Amino acid sequence: MNRAEFDYLLTDDARKAIAKNLGKDPLKAALSGLPAVICTQLKLLERCRTKLPEYYEHLCIIPEVSFEQSSSRQTALSRELKGKQALDLTCGLGCDALHLSKRFDRVVTVEKDELLAKIARHNFALMGCDNIEVVTADSEEYVEDITEHFDVVFADPARRSQGKRVFLLEDCSPDMTRLAEKIVGRISDRLIIKASPLFDVEEPSRIFGHLGTVSTESVSVDGECKELVIDITAEKIGNDMAGEKYGTELQATRNVTVIHGDIIEKLSFTADETEAAKRYYKDDVTDVETDGYEWLLLPDAALTQSRTTHCIARRMGDAVVTSAHGVILSRHRPQSDTIALRCFKIVSRQRYKPKELKKWLATNGVDTATIIKRDFAVDTALLRRQLGIKKEGGGHYIIASGKTLYLAELQPLSPTQSVTE
Repeated sequence: MNRAEFDYLLTDDARKAIAKNLGKDPLKAALSGLPAVICTQLKLLERCRTKLPEYYEHLCIIPEVSFEQSSSRQTALSRELKGKQALDLTCGLGCDALHLSKRFDRVVTVEKDELLAKIARHNFALMGCDNIEVVTADSEEYVEDITEHFDVVFADPARRSQGKRVFLLEDCSPDMTRLAEKIVGRISDRLIIKASPLFDVEEPSRIFGHLGTVSTESVSVDGECKELVIDITAEKIGNDMAGEKYGTELQATRNVTVIHGDIIEKLSFTADETEAAKRYYKDDVTDVETDGYEWLLLPDAALTQSRTTHCIARRMGDAVVTSAHGVILSRHRPQSDTIALRCFKIVSRQRYKPKELKKWLATNGVDTATIIKRDFAVDTALLRRQLGIKKEGGGHYIIASGKTLYLAELQPLSPTQSVTE
């Protein structure tokens, strides 16, 4: 979006055209003669309907470049932050600043691009957010010069470089591996960094451990891991920072947030627990070691990303994990009210031998099934052809993990005892 397009979208004619055609097919709107910039807004606002409903409701102006990385309303609301003053170093579309403004008396948000800053101010005004101040500045320069103190500093670095997606923090903009040193303990005692869901959950304590205590939060929405949130809190011992005093990396607590519709579930795993689970379980188990296991639990993507599946299995007491990114097997029917696990009754367990499996499935009349892969090398489409599965769905599930396929039936979990406490 350029300045001329923004100025046009501010006009009464443009706003009336958007309001009149909201919900219509953008392609048909274009064929009817509506300007391209209006059609683009219709497309983006429709995508905001569920992801950012406040922006949809107030017919905000949506720059496409900012929309792609913006947090959803679901993930933003799951963050339990509150206080007097918050600083958002990466304004963009402004959805993080918007939700911070509901829990803080004052929010300052920084945007380097002058046009994006103007759009953010316009949208905040439409939504009645009068406690957000948009500063047009480079975030790194702003941090260098600022003397105020904030309860929390939030950053969602841009994860594109030269048109390509990146996930290492040092490749993002701004580079929070450098900027954190200038923030923690000086302008705020708490820094929150939103990272790619592909980022290694063990890296934050190595990178930021010398600044204080570090925890991570893996967030999933409807089974898809959306982000890894890094939380750094300055801790002082006397006049020294904890990490500087001891010259060590403080271990991270791993938090998991699972969101399904309007349900939000939070789990927490201490550093001691994750280390103990890592020592207790092998990376892989053999077929012989899985004999006698009648129940299969499918971990949510946030558990897999945070590498805490082994912790859940250890809490259950009689379970094994097929691999670091695999499934949990249990001898007894699990009792849990968690939405972080899906429970299946194992009907049959078969080694991955396509010809034999196809014959076995045909003999048992199975040609419709849902195929789920966890740490399995074969592509789903190829696996479906190899097994003669003609349709997706039905009551049968084929869960592929390691070198084994499990024919299973989905079972409700009994809400009597939680394995996630």
